[in-house]
Amino acid sequence: MSGRVMWDLLRNSSLSTFATLACATGIGLADVLPTIDSQTTMFYYMNIDAPARFYGETLGLSASMDTDWVKIFQITDTAAVGVVTEGDGAYHRARPDNAVMLSIVTSEIDAWYDRLKATGDVKFLKEIYDSKTVPIRAFLVEDPGGYTVEFYQWLNEDGEEP
Repeated sequence: MSGRVMWDLLRNSSLSTFATLACATGIGLADVLPTIDSQTTMFYYMNIDAPARFYGETLGLSASMDTDWVKIFQITDTAAVGVVTEGDGAYHRARPDNAVMLSIVTSEIDAWYDRLKATGDVKFLKEIYDSKTVPIRAFLVEDPGGYTVEFYQWLNEDGEEP
């Protein structure tokens, strides 16, 4: 029995019915999670014009939401980054120092590196490298609001692409 089915039973049954089913199937309450359909990371800025150009034009991501105070750019079908203007309606305020990093996993790390280098206007925080501590090849850039954007590719145990 899937966790989703168990969740539906829990929502529509008494706790004793759920407990009986959990004992019979070996699935506990901790194993039953509601579905997560996608994930969006929201970054806050005083002005979103430059960040919107960075994510939309420089990175080439498509906007799935485009308003005057928030824009959401799709990284994959189920992952996105949002740029939000601080102020009315915004949950956070922009900060001069951001302790958040957006990590984008790709199987084409060198192509992304070459693309962003070719623009001539992307600030690189760390040039492309092969990590000595985890099996990745990566580089880091800074978006116009000071957020770190990491691009990385998983490598196999020999340090080679899988």
